[in-house]
Amino acid sequence: MHWDGVQDTTTTASNRPLWPPRPIAVAALAAVFGAVSAQLGGVLGVAVAFAPILAAAVWRRPLGACSLAWPASLAAYAPLPTPPPPPAAGPVLVSGEVVSRLVLDDLRGSARCVVARGYSRVLCVFARSVRLHPGDRVRALGRLTPRRGRDVTAAVVDVPAGGVLDVERAMSVASGTEALRLALHDGLVRSVPGRSGRLLAQLVLGHGGDVDLDIADAHRATGLSHLLAVSGAHVSLLAAMLTLLVHGRRRRARPPWTVLVAVSVYSAITGFDPPVVRALVAFALLLAAQRAGRHLPAVAALAAPGVLTAVLQPRDVTSASFALSYAAVAGLALAPVPSRGTGARRVLTYALQASAWATLATAPFTLHLFGQVAPWTILATPLLSPLVAAMLALGLVSAGLGALGVAAPWLTHPLRLMADGYMVSVETLARLPGAPVFAICQPPWLLLVACGVAGAVLLVLRPDRAGVAGTCLLVSLAYFVPWPQSGPARLDLLDVGHGQACILRLREGHNVVVDCGSQGNPRRAADAVAANLAPRRRIDLLVLTHRDADHTAGVPSLLRRTRIVAAVLPAEMAGSPVDHALRRAGSRVRTIAAGEAFEPLPDVRLLRPDGVDSTASNDLGLWVLATLDHGLRALLPGDAGEPAVRAFLASPESTHVDVLLMPHHGRPHAAAAPLLAAVEPHLALVSGGEPGTRCPAAAAAGRQGVHLLETAHVGRIVLEATSPPRLVLERPEPLLPAAK
Repeated sequence: MHWDGVQDTTTTASNRPLWPPRPIAVAALAAVFGAVSAQLGGVLGVAVAFAPILAAAVWRRPLGACSLAWPASLAAYAPLPTPPPPPAAGPVLVSGEVVSRLVLDDLRGSARCVVARGYSRVLCVFARSVRLHPGDRVRALGRLTPRRGRDVTAAVVDVPAGGVLDVERAMSVASGTEALRLALHDGLVRSVPGRSGRLLAQLVLGHGGDVDLDIADAHRATGLSHLLAVSGAHVSLLAAMLTLLVHGRRRRARPPWTVLVAVSVYSAITGFDPPVVRALVAFALLLAAQRAGRHLPAVAALAAPGVLTAVLQPRDVTSASFALSYAAVAGLALAPVPSRGTGARRVLTYALQASAWATLATAPFTLHLFGQVAPWTILATPLLSPLVAAMLALGLVSAGLGALGVAAPWLTHPLRLMADGYMVSVETLARLPGAPVFAICQPPWLLLVACGVAGAVLLVLRPDRAGVAGTCLLVSLAYFVPWPQSGPARLDLLDVGHGQACILRLREGHNVVVDCGSQGNPRRAADAVAANLAPRRRIDLLVLTHRDADHTAGVPSLLRRTRIVAAVLPAEMAGSPVDHALRRAGSRVRTIAAGEAFEPLPDVRLLRPDGVDSTASNDLGLWVLATLDHGLRALLPGDAGEPAVRAFLASPESTHVDVLLMPHHGRPHAAAAPLLAAVEPHLALVSGGEPGTRCPAAAAAGRQGVHLLETAHVGRIVLEATSPPRLVLERPEPLLPAAK
């Protein structure tokens, strides 16, 4: 394959390719198309997947290559019966088979995996010392909490220490590699404990201890998440280091098969994720090509692992890692090789150009999936990759010695210094302007289709690097056009556990977020807010009612996910870490003292009651009064206690509203009944609550004839300001005993 006369760097003395590019490219496209069609269209998708086969028969194209759409679509189409509903919240006996890898959370001292029995799946959270492998059968006592998540169907079960009753070990390759991974993980964190050890465990072995939230956010902001999680870059670095170790500095040395075996074992230990499979298969093909004296076309290196993924692991075809991995490698293949310059300068120039092309090729996907693009990764990836390679090599050695019980203090200090230097570098880059650049909106799908068609036409007219660059820029620019927000104004009360995060979508299209926090898991609130902002991805106004962590802890993480134009805080939060974080991000910050009230946006009124006989932060918080379409009014008082509620009732602001967010998460409140009687809402909401029981505020609401909903029971609550208003619940409302 040639781009503007630049030949692939993998070309050897022979001009004969290891594999003809066209058949394998057609095979990959057919297989991926079949897998995607089956997942998106079910039976219809399987039928549509036969279209390439019919086209191949009519136009006499490679029929054998196109026929891979059939097995891929059949493998991807696996209809399952609807799983039975989970039991009620409370003590349960879990009995089933472990169907996922064990994720060790060193930060929280827990280990979690998915346990399945039939079509029921639950996420079990065990004590840190528990070691389970895929295929093991386990019986355990725990407490079930109904919940909807991406990886589990029914619920989360917390198993206390000593709650595991019985484990029946499985004898399989997957179980063996998992046992080896866990042994290496324990050896590494024993050698390098603390924050540095958690980073090394994640970087070296993957699926290890969860890194600190600020480090994960810094990687996301700088576009370096591919260095933090084990990816194709790690496999490539390991293969290069092993080859250099075996052959020294000989330029034309061929990697031996032992290097392929070692890299394959490492890939099995860390998990065959799509990027790892792509790098492993490409390396095997490159090795075979060099042994045969032929060259490996870039198309074959990309298409071969795509075929295997579509046929053997079709569910991974629609994953974010699949799209990002293949787009990044396609971008790397487009990078021109400098024709001049000394050795070091030539390598650095090529590395920067390759990083720039990879960033450009992945920009449409990162904008669509995450609403941002990170330009600093162009510089950071080539500069930090040598440090990552050193940590990978020394980390594997330290993990192996630690697993054998051999102390290696001569490795501990260098590893800690490298890990600390790496974290400082990433955090410093994350504080630079443009880390990251946020999308303005989520464009409508018709616009994306139009941009894709225009890009295809451009590629036909300019089948070169300029055409590819123009296509990527054309699709990316659609995310920076301020498209008007469609749909009615509404209120979204998000399910963030014990905490609060609420989004108000006003009729002018503004997004107003009231609080962003979740007790014990700040990232949960930030993720929920960022995921529900579309179609507009920016926050026009952030209101923090008071300083408690369950209302504010998610703000630093939220700043790494979207732009916050303005923020309003209580005067007591001036100079706080949250205040400094907002100002550093460029947000306009205003504080409100007691007795003040103003309207930062049309239809949004913020106030602080005067004369509150309390110094508690809950009572000194802000109250939000919003008016949506058709005159629908909502009142959000934060965690106001009895003194603050009584001060509000004595003010002229105490008027009728349609929706009331109960203060302090529906906890016992002597002023709850007077507040309900004064504002006379039609609907009361509670952020939080306990699954299986009604909150104390439900009794007061019931006596007033007000219907009350809790996010712990129904998940996310959406109230659309239509005529009449429309209520949308994430989960059906359960039948619970009436509160006394």
